[in-house]
Amino acid sequence: MFSSRLPSLATNRISRAVEAARASGRAIIDLTETNPTAVGLDYPEREIREALADPRSLAYTPSPRGLDEARAAAAETFARHGARVDPAHVFLTASTSEAYALLFKLLCDPGDEVLVPRPSYPLFDHLAGLESVATTPYPLGYHHGWFLDVDEVRRRLIEKMSYLTQDLADPEPGSEEELRRFYESSPEIFTIPSLVSFDQVFFSPGARGEALESDAAAGLVELRNGRDPAEVGDRTPLRESYDDAPREQVAVLFGETLADALFTAAPGEWTGPFRSDFGLHLVRLRGRTGERLPPYEEIAGRVAQEYGAQRRREANERAYREMRARYDVVIELPEDAPAGTAP
Repeated sequence: MFSSRLPSLATNRISRAVEAARASGRAIIDLTETNPTAVGLDYPEREIREALADPRSLAYTPSPRGLDEARAAAAETFARHGARVDPAHVFLTASTSEAYALLFKLLCDPGDEVLVPRPSYPLFDHLAGLESVATTPYPLGYHHGWFLDVDEVRRRLIEKMSYLTQDLADPEPGSEEELRRFYESSPEIFTIPSLVSFDQVFFSPGARGEALESDAAAGLVELRNGRDPAEVGDRTPLRESYDDAPREQVAVLFGETLADALFTAAPGEWTGPFRSDFGLHLVRLRGRTGERLPPYEEIAGRVAQEYGAQRRREANERAYREMRARYDVVIELPEDAPAGTAP
């Protein structure tokens, strides 16, 4: 029985497709080939043979970082490309996979999770799994080249933080005394705002053109004379009637002026017109309730839910501070950032 860390050994569908293409006898260009010696690349064969013939290669002188000469040569290569790297900071491995495996061992504990870009190195999932590390993908953006979408990474981190802490405070249900005390100390949570019920008739700028305001004024007269609202105005993207709507909803849909009118006018009379982002509206207030704090007995279930939610938020905040204290956050600004730029 193999370890659960071992990824599936079954041949994947891409490998099966490659095998089938080769078996057909067709000439193919295999973009899945990862062996650099099998794809026709030119190598400095003479230099390689001379290096292997060097007597020093017969002596076994292991170094965990790689041979000093090799690390110095790597640093020189970086320098030719404009990057200054101290050879002491160069570590050589047998392959990319080995390098990532060592990094997972060095930086992660079993059960940790790391963010990996998509698209990226195809073996991340397998290598991380072998080290008992999980991966969470995030997409790279593309616009004349791949780039890191910082907002997307931040969103993934927030999601992960929420997941890690969501069960930290599934608290014991509050006692009756605790719940009542919470209810009395947080009336703003449980107060039901003033609500309005109303009808509206819409006049479309696109349909009415320059006659918009005069048609709306004529429509107001017709409605006050008892005409059926369905026979007045134009088709509307909004509802024709609203029940128990809070002021915020009315203001967002119809604008502040109409909201102010509904929450101050007497019911029963058609008024307007009022302008919104859609057009002009005539409205009739059918009813309005005042702000009300329901008695505890009426909303005891909701009080218990809000109490538990607050305790979870408090526990999440404590957990965040504890995790944050384990790290030093360093924000590196670009070298050309203006002086005084806040991180």
